[in-house]
Amino acid sequence: MLLSDPQLLLLDEPTNHLDVSMLEWLEGWLHGYRGAALIVSHDRAFLDHSVTRILDLDPLTHSVRSYSGSYSDYIEQKGRERERQYGQWRDEQAEIRRMKQDIAATRNRRCGSSVRQTSRQPGVRRYAKKVARKALSVRRSSTLCGIGRARGKAGRKLAAKARIRRRAAERAGRAHTR
Repeated sequence: MLLSDPQLLLLDEPTNHLDVSMLEWLEGWLHGYRGAALIVSHDRAFLDHSVTRILDLDPLTHSVRSYSGSYSDYIEQKGRERERQYGQWRDEQAEIRRMKQDIAATRNRRCGSSVRQTSRQPGVRRYAKKVARKALSVRRSSTLCGIGRARGKAGRKLAAKARIRRRAAERAGRAHTR
């Protein structure tokens, strides 16, 4: 079979039943082979000596990635790629936390400004409205992205409680001005 000079070799675990001398012969023969060889093997040393490219089949993404070099080079490249992906994930998580904190701070400013409002501070109402509009726009954009905001009956209950608190704060502010 090998003497007929095939253009493509498909080798599935070629080192399983070879002794050392036959393994060395196969490595040498593959090194001089001019065609393509697809080798499936768990023998890392054999792969390090025999291959110039690794194809990685990812079962999660159902994709094939090509890595040039030996098996050891593949391991290094794959490790660097995973570190880079993990760094990107950490950065994304930090950005999500920062955005959630900004939304919470804006909501707190909106609620807090209505509690502190008195007739001696006419600009506070205008500022509170501006902050409230910003909080609502941030809230709307965050719900489009799938972040936060309860829906349904729970969401209506939270909104009703917020209205009650806001009215109580407004009444308390009027009582202080009298």
